[in-house]
Amino acid sequence: MSIKIIDNFLDKEYFDAFKSQIEGQLCPWHYRDNITNEDNTLGRYGFYHLILNQDGPKTSNWDLFSRFFYFLKKATGSNDMLRSRMDMTVNMGKSIVLDPHVDFFFPHIASILYINKSDGNTIIYNQRYNEKDGYNQELTVKDEIEPRPNRLLIFDGLFIHTGCTPSKHNRRILINSNFRYN
Repeated sequence: MSIKIIDNFLDKEYFDAFKSQIEGQLCPWHYRDNITNEDNTLGRYGFYHLILNQDGPKTSNWDLFSRFFYFLKKATGSNDMLRSRMDMTVNMGKSIVLDPHVDFFFPHIASILYINKSDGNTIIYNQRYNEKDGYNQELTVKDEIEPRPNRLLIFDGLFIHTGCTPSKHNRRILINSNFRYN
């Protein structure tokens, strides 16, 4: 699977309502010391909101996401969703490249829907995660994707990837979802 980008993924009226709910003051965000992995590296913090995992829905606002998931499943070609969560990174005074990672250590499809206007590109590296080398590889950039509201990015989830914190905007909000290959 190559990198696929779909601009204006959701119809404008639905996306605007969707975005308004996510950016609103009633959306619960949870702090995490490192938004991309489990260590506590200083300056890698962010906020998340778990929407769905393999145990089922985890959000109190499921109605907001059900239509989105319908379209997302069609775009990825998979009905077997592993996890979906919102991530928010914030301006730290400069752009910080977060830790390279994969979301799962087995073949899967990764997707990102960008919610707000922001900087802080997503970087996808040429190297794929494998048990032998793990993250101990010299990473070279395959592509950098600029976040734009309502832009969907789909790619092979074993490509090592990361995001950057925004430096020109207060926050970068996205929805990261993962699927098994059918």
